[in-house]
Amino acid sequence: MMKRLFAAFIAVLALASCGKEEGGLEGGTDIQPAEPIGAYIFDGEEFPVWSMDYVADETGLMVRFSPLTEDKKQTTYAVVGVNATLVGKELDIENAWNNDEYYFIYEDPVMYYSVYRKLQSGTMMIDRTGDVFDINVSVVLPDGKDFSFEYHGQIN
Repeated sequence: MMKRLFAAFIAVLALASCGKEEGGLEGGTDIQPAEPIGAYIFDGEEFPVWSMDYVADETGLMVRFSPLTEDKKQTTYAVVGVNATLVGKELDIENAWNNDEYYFIYEDPVMYYSVYRKLQSGTMMIDRTGDVFDINVSVVLPDGKDFSFEYHGQIN
């Protein structure tokens, strides 16, 4: 299930990185906000979130966010996602199947956490009502680093 959504998301990411002039992913925008949309914490350091996009279909819901603006090449980003049956439910990572029930990827110019590496522990919850999202991710990555992100609001 998540493999189909993952493949669709990768295709959309590839198209988005080819220099689209209008819009980003479904619901995306190329207008830079006046201030950061939010922030995430990676290995104890806080990073502002300047852009967010999402992909949703019958298999799941994925959200991509970055400390870079959408008009720049996105060399740093995180993607979190859950299977469609788990939207709106808190998922305990220790009891979940990686790549089937949840999806996590983080990339920056130095670090890369592949979708194929199971997280150590934590929880993940993604919910959506229209364009309003509730996201709460607090996980420990495969190498023991922490990653957390909380967001409530629209992704236009």
